[in-house]
Amino acid sequence: MQLGRPGWRHRRGPRPGDEAKDAPKDINMPRKTNEIRIPAIPVIWIVFGLFLPLEGVLLWAYHNAPDNWKETIIFGATIIGGAFALYSHMKHIDETRSKAAQKLIERWNNPSAEFELMKDTLRKVNAGTLDVTSVMLTRAANGAIVLPADMPARNRVVGLLGFCEEVALLVRTDDADNELIRRILYGVLKRTYELYLPWIEGERKAADDEDLYIELEELIKHWK
Repeated sequence: MQLGRPGWRHRRGPRPGDEAKDAPKDINMPRKTNEIRIPAIPVIWIVFGLFLPLEGVLLWAYHNAPDNWKETIIFGATIIGGAFALYSHMKHIDETRSKAAQKLIERWNNPSAEFELMKDTLRKVNAGTLDVTSVMLTRAANGAIVLPADMPARNRVVGLLGFCEEVALLVRTDDADNELIRRILYGVLKRTYELYLPWIEGERKAADDEDLYIELEELIKHWK
């Protein structure tokens, strides 16, 4: 015997838990999983773990090898030991470069109050409310250096360019990680250079020094 109207399917009432099933899923909520996650092992420890057994094998081989093979085994062990030492040294250099880059990025992201004023000056130049050439050095008719009236604004331009020059120098001397700096600070360095280029050119002319802020200029050219 069929219950309900013909052609209609019998529908059950709601059951506990139905609301949770029908509710939209929050993609930001962490998913429950029974998966065991193994923490990443630094490459240096993996290499070290391979190095020790290999040296043990060579020691065993040296102990059991005939005399005419021992010099060869010693030579091979020396090469392997030197390769490991070189790898460790290069790894340390990479880590040092990365730390130097991170410190520079941290200084930009968490600046002092004075650094914020430098950024504000850059924003004013970008917005067109400050003519950057109005705060650069000029020369009088008699050749004397003339300072601009707005020295605080000038000092902030100098301060920000000094930071950018420091970053560029560390990258170009390979003391800071090039890829990390480029990924995070490329836009900052490029925009600062472009906005302050008229000021840089004026300062070079007034000081008769074409190498002012040359590190920043060369880095921007290299990255293009």
